Amino acid sequence: HFGSELIDDFKSYHNPNNPNEFEIGTAYKSLRMENFPDYLWVQLRKFTQASDWSPVKLDVEVNVPEIVDLTAFRSKGGLQPTEKPLIEIESIDVNAFTPKQE
Repeated sequence: HFGSELIDDFKSYHNPNNPNEFEIGTAYKSLRMENFPDYLWVQLRKFTQASDWSPVKLDVEVNVPEIVDLTAFRSKGGLQPTEKPLIEIESIDVNAFTPKQE
């Protein structure tokens, strides 16, 4: 869940008072953590599903390191130089404008 997600046809509003002012483009959504807990618990599920839909336990060994480096998932804090702030959709009053006539 920490990877970047590409969003096609993303509608980016420029003016909170005029929903007609937007541009459609590509955006990336990512999730990062500001801080981490002292302890991280991980539960492994070593099961799969048989052709008759019954659960089957896998007899596999999982080697887990004692120390896990999560720095790649740490937030750099705040808006980054390549990012633009978004206008919240809730701040746009859809009753305050007249739709464009085609």
